[in-house]
Amino acid sequence: MGKLLLQFSENRLMRLMGPILQRKVTGIQDEWYSPAETLIGLVGSACRLRPAEAAAFLDWGRAFAADEMAQWSNEIHDGLTKPPRLPGYWTGFRKLLGLQGEPNI
Repeated sequence: MGKLLLQFSENRLMRLMGPILQRKVTGIQDEWYSPAETLIGLVGSACRLRPAEAAAFLDWGRAFAADEMAQWSNEIHDGLTKPPRLPGYWTGFRKLLGLQGEPNI
């Protein structure tokens, strides 16, 4: 999936640097194509937007995984033991592409 995204990117820098960065781009995209990573990412975003309520978001995510996503519940539970943080390469790519925003810092 990362190869396609790089090939058709509107950003020339990403098309040029893409072959070197393909593994990282694929890792970023996995958040949206893996059920467990999608839920972990959504809960992580909520925790970053409202840090005072992070414990409640983590509890909700673990309960939702157990009730609705049993196939991935162990992976989700492991990912929600503490508020998920964005990987450094994610924030680096966003800075490189000029896509910085408060929720992603």
